[in-house]
Amino acid sequence: MSVRLWTNDLENTAVPSPMARWLYPLLLLLMVCGVYANSFPGNYFLDDYVVVQTNPLVSEPDVVEIFLTDYWGPDVNSGLHRPLVILSFALKHWLFGPAPLADHLLNVLLHALVSLLIYLTLRRWQMGQTVAWLTAALFAVHPIHTEVVNEAVGRAELLAALGVLLVLYVARAVAGWWRYPLLVLSFLFGVLAKENAVTVLALLPLLDGFRRNRGVAVWWHRHWRDYVCLSGTALAWLALRNWGVQRWVPRDAADPFYTPLKLMEPIERVLTALQIQWLYLWKQLYPADLRGIYSGGGYLLPVDTPWSLLGMVVLVASLVVLVAGVWLYRRGSVAGLSVLLYACAFAPTANIFFATGATMAERLAYLPSVWFCLGLAGVLVQLTERTALSRLGLGFCVFVLLGYSGRTLVRNNDFASPLALWEADVHRDPLNITAWMYLANRYWEAKELTKSEVAFRQALQLGPEFTEALFAYASFLLEQKRFDEALELALHAEGLKTSDMPNLYMLVADIYLELGNPQEAGRWLEKARWRYAQDDYFLFLQGWVYEALGDVTGAVASYRQIKVPLEQWRLDARLSTFLLNQGDYPGAEAFLRRSLKLGETAETWNNLGIALALQGKAGEAKAAFSRAMQLDPDKPGYSENYQRIPAVLPGQRPGNSNP
Repeated sequence: MSVRLWTNDLENTAVPSPMARWLYPLLLLLMVCGVYANSFPGNYFLDDYVVVQTNPLVSEPDVVEIFLTDYWGPDVNSGLHRPLVILSFALKHWLFGPAPLADHLLNVLLHALVSLLIYLTLRRWQMGQTVAWLTAALFAVHPIHTEVVNEAVGRAELLAALGVLLVLYVARAVAGWWRYPLLVLSFLFGVLAKENAVTVLALLPLLDGFRRNRGVAVWWHRHWRDYVCLSGTALAWLALRNWGVQRWVPRDAADPFYTPLKLMEPIERVLTALQIQWLYLWKQLYPADLRGIYSGGGYLLPVDTPWSLLGMVVLVASLVVLVAGVWLYRRGSVAGLSVLLYACAFAPTANIFFATGATMAERLAYLPSVWFCLGLAGVLVQLTERTALSRLGLGFCVFVLLGYSGRTLVRNNDFASPLALWEADVHRDPLNITAWMYLANRYWEAKELTKSEVAFRQALQLGPEFTEALFAYASFLLEQKRFDEALELALHAEGLKTSDMPNLYMLVADIYLELGNPQEAGRWLEKARWRYAQDDYFLFLQGWVYEALGDVTGAVASYRQIKVPLEQWRLDARLSTFLLNQGDYPGAEAFLRRSLKLGETAETWNNLGIALALQGKAGEAKAAFSRAMQLDPDKPGYSENYQRIPAVLPGQRPGNSNP
């Protein structure tokens, strides 16, 4: 049957052949595997660090606590609640450990499953087989999805899309009483993965209305139970996320560098958000310029009034598309259906009706792009079925699929490592403030200190009031022992902050301790106590303050509470030396052995050798000093300690015990 944009093309009910029934889904799975073949073994990026790598609910899961905790953790109040995502990370960690490979593989498989379910769902809604398959194929290979698939936290988008499509599939494919529990479970699966899955409450009636031919009364009589089930489940879900989730800290405040729309007046915010929606559409149609993060003036041009040329163009164009979508929908056009479905799917994250925590991110286009691909597939299939353009249309379909596939393969290279991602971002947009900061952090981690400082300075040149960049640069200077410069930047950031920043207070306390001012350090540390009293870094600083003030009991009590050594280059040295000075040689040994499980350094092995030597464990001490010499053969103190071992007796310290 011909696929016509101006008529209802949902009447194709032809049953596919057995071969086609298997061939089309198999092709979709092969396409996903093909375009993401070069993305392995995967890596962790951005939010993955907090949500996956360092999240105690992932490494030591408590199912009840997962369902009652904010998405970002117990010490955060982001307003987000995505327990199924955290549960999936915890299950993966339990089965396969902390490496990113399993997370990445699961994301690829979930993307393949979503693509397959798009095809099956559209077929269940009596969409023509060609349109249904091409929609799913475009979605499967589209480059804008590389962020969702390559970043572990893209799991939220994948699971939410899966939940939405399951609701739509069950609503059309399942009959009998068990249809209703399946609808409820599918809906909960989506909204407990990400909040935008609630849009299925608008998507379902749009699809229902599109295939309705016998009046409102008949339609409502057939489907009212579906909507009662879904609405009741939605109310229960809202009750859980609003009153069941434990949030004991104040709501996170808006940062102008991450969420500039939150600080705009309503008219300016709506117009600017509409402009961003047009940018999303362009990136889906022509995905040449994709980025890991959007910030700075390289992409956002605020539209402060509808009377400016840009304001009028954005407003009029948006209204024309919306009105045309409604008109085409009423005439039974797939184009109109795709416009309305796309608008509804994007509504919760578009910043039009209310400001959200993200201005622009490619992952937000994941669910809406299903309906973008539906509209594009309708146009492409129409070209192939016009007699005069059939060959040209078919060739253009192949060209689009190959073009999107090639761009996805190229884009995967940017996700080879965090360093590669941020280098690509600043190359594409030199005004991307946040990308410069992340690039500086990655250079710092790679010990490329000169490049790191250049990148930090570039970020602050573009955004001199960017508090997070000031904080990160101050931390960098602290490690380089440039304490006065670090203190100046940290105090400048404190003066600019828009909300309470306990982590910044701890940084200032740290710097004051290095400068030999424990009284001032203690004053700043008290400001962070309400939030970080049980944090390892806080306990380390608190112990240091007590130690500097001569309170040995308080210092021991604080140090003893540290669960996981965070900064080995400082914590190992201070804590092991402190324990050795207190004569607690077994305690120093136990701490250092625990520290080595997280990662070995020459200093840690040297300190362990000292602790062992002072307990008379000469053989073990020699082995520890030997390992220190292997890791850092240029430091003479390690070999001197090794040679002294035969002469060391319990209670005597090797000469080179200063870390």
